[in-house]
Amino acid sequence: MIRRAFIPVSLVLGFWIISEGRLHLNGPSQQLSVDHVSPLQSTPLPDPGESPPKKAESGLMVAPVPVEPFKYQRELATFQDLQGKVFLSSEEKEVRKALLSHILLIRALGDRLLVPATSASLVLEQELAVDLLLAALEEGDAESAREVLKTVVLDAQVEDPALSEEVRTQLAGAKAEVLYHWSALDPRAAIQIPDWLPGPVSQKIWANIERRQQANLAEGEAHF
Repeated sequence: MIRRAFIPVSLVLGFWIISEGRLHLNGPSQQLSVDHVSPLQSTPLPDPGESPPKKAESGLMVAPVPVEPFKYQRELATFQDLQGKVFLSSEEKEVRKALLSHILLIRALGDRLLVPATSASLVLEQELAVDLLLAALEEGDAESAREVLKTVVLDAQVEDPALSEEVRTQLAGAKAEVLYHWSALDPRAAIQIPDWLPGPVSQKIWANIERRQQANLAEGEAHF
C-alpha cells in the first residue's frame, strides 16, 4: 500500500521564476463501478467551492477560481479511507482493486490534476489523485495510469504567460508531484520524461527534481 511522502513545492521548484489546452486521452470508454462491491461508508471530501479568498503576495485578496465538484468524489474518498488502513479485509481488497482499475476514475484524476488547487480540498484531491495513480501503476490499470501521468507532464499551462503567476505556481506544484514520484517509481519513465517537457518552466522543474533526487541518493549512500 503506497504511503507517499508529501514533497513541499518550495523544495522541488527551488528559485525558478516564471518568465516566459490540455491533451485529451482517447480510447474506448469503460463503465466500471465500485457500487456492487463497496458497502463502505467513506467520509466525503470537502466541497472544493467552499474556500475563503486568500491573499496574494501583493497583499490583495484573490478570489478562488470556481471548480466543479469532482464527479468521482465518493470513489476518491473510499480510496482515502482504504489508504489509511494497515490491514484490509478481503472485501476491502476487492474494492481497492476495483478502484485501481476504474478507467473512468483514472482519466478523471488526470483532469483534476490540471486544475489550479485554489482550496485545501483541491490540494487534498490532487494528493490522493497522485497516490491512486501511482498505486494503479503497480496494482491496477497501469497503462491508463501511465497515459494520465504523461498527460500531466505534457500539459503546457505552466508555460503560458497569460496565466497569473499564482495559478502557474499551483499547476507547477501538481506537475512537480507527478514528476518526482513517478520518476522515482518507474525508471523507464524517468528516461523518457525529458522528451515530454513542453517548455522551459517544465524543464526547470524537472532539473530541480533531478537535483533533489540525486541529493537524496547521496544522503542515503552516506549512511552506509
